[in-house]
Amino acid sequence: MFFAGLVGNTVGGVVSDKILKATGRNKMARCSVILVSLLGAASLITPTLFFDDLRIVVPLLAGAMFFLELTIAPMYAIPMDISKEYAGLGSAYVIMGVGLSGIVSPVVFGWLIDLTGNWNVPFATGVGILLAGAAAIPWLRPDLPLSLPTDQSATGTATPQPATGTR
Repeated sequence: MFFAGLVGNTVGGVVSDKILKATGRNKMARCSVILVSLLGAASLITPTLFFDDLRIVVPLLAGAMFFLELTIAPMYAIPMDISKEYAGLGSAYVIMGVGLSGIVSPVVFGWLIDLTGNWNVPFATGVGILLAGAAAIPWLRPDLPLSLPTDQSATGTATPQPATGTR
């Protein structure tokens, strides 16, 4: 299962970069791969709610892991697309979100299982989270560079810098 994730991680980066080179459009390159990733993972986790046979469930989860890992490279490329100067900070926020979800999700999912006695509830919740993430894709804007006000500390005023074009 983890090998599927390794392959997905690599494929996500390669496909995102190929789309970027072919189209020159950051938003299409990053967001399309992330959208396919989230919808693919959701579509492969959903059938696990209806099967108890591990010969069916394990390949479905491995496929879901492949799709879920497709997001990794594009999600780290988005902060670099937005601002090369602050890419490290943007990546730190991505890492922080991953770390926090890694802490919170086992607790919440365990609580859901204890509350309901049903393993389907946390898996269905996971599918809902994936679909909510897919619905949020339009708000990702790697095509808009970060524009910060200039430092006018001497006068106490700041003049905004216009964003220059799209990528």
